[in-house]
Amino acid sequence: MSYQFQISRHDDGRRIDAVLRGMWPGVPLGGMMKHFRKGEVRLEGKRAEPNARVCEGQFVWVPWEAPGTVGRAELPEGGLRRLPLEVIYKDEHVLVINKPAGLLSQPDTKGEDSVVTRATFHASDPEYPPQLVHRLDRNTSGVMILSLDGPTTRALMEAFKVHTTDKRYWAIVTGELPEHGRVDAPLLKDAEKKLVRVDPRGERAVTEYTYLTGNGAFSLAEVHLLTGRTHQIRVHMNHIGHPLLGDVKYGDFGTKGQLKSLGVRRPMLHARSLTLTRLPDFLSYLEGTAFRAPAPDDLCRVMERLGFIDPGVRP
Repeated sequence: MSYQFQISRHDDGRRIDAVLRGMWPGVPLGGMMKHFRKGEVRLEGKRAEPNARVCEGQFVWVPWEAPGTVGRAELPEGGLRRLPLEVIYKDEHVLVINKPAGLLSQPDTKGEDSVVTRATFHASDPEYPPQLVHRLDRNTSGVMILSLDGPTTRALMEAFKVHTTDKRYWAIVTGELPEHGRVDAPLLKDAEKKLVRVDPRGERAVTEYTYLTGNGAFSLAEVHLLTGRTHQIRVHMNHIGHPLLGDVKYGDFGTKGQLKSLGVRRPMLHARSLTLTRLPDFLSYLEGTAFRAPAPDDLCRVMERLGFIDPGVRP
């Protein structure tokens, strides 16, 4: 029982243990490391160390069976869902979509509907399914970018890690916002309660916002994330006394009747635009391009009812 394969361009320069864990997610880490220690994982016929960097074209031998996958992603039970994504832009390296609210970025369970599942049909290479390089909450709509090859995955993940991306959101919040504002408050995750709160023990989080329009009771703001913490916008806006309309997790629990009358069924948050900067040469053609996601129908209807836009307009 063994398997030999050749390193593709998607894994050029990666650690061999990361490559193997991606191909065999079901193999326990401890068991995999045991095979490394016993010299049973071979690179170009020689004993491989877990931290060895691999190159395109090299051969790897492992003492277990071939992966039961399509590319790097297992087929969900019942086959992949052939549901459409709203594509904003696509080329051989990237796929940019307008994510609908209510859709997970990636499945929680095998076969569950998600951006990743739907994006499979946009693969440039059948051996490399589209990969997430950032995420949006299930109930947040808007622009997302996925990578279509290994080098692009690594480049974009680094860009998001070091915050060289410019992410702008539209948010409808309660109350009248000042013209501009900045929130610099650390955020701490409570894994048990699945909540995030402002806490001096947390990680630094910085949010800037600009008032766009309002009616006294509610404001539409453009929110600029300078960091990318979980639930950052929702927690920060609530922290300054302007929770997101429809955010029953962090917002005002006494407005359910008003939410129903406005047709609000989720936090009114939309990832409006994404701009990439400081990319490697092979992606430099994308630098400075602002990918914009049109506002979804539910957000437009709420903005109409609040008097923010004219009826029938989809900004």
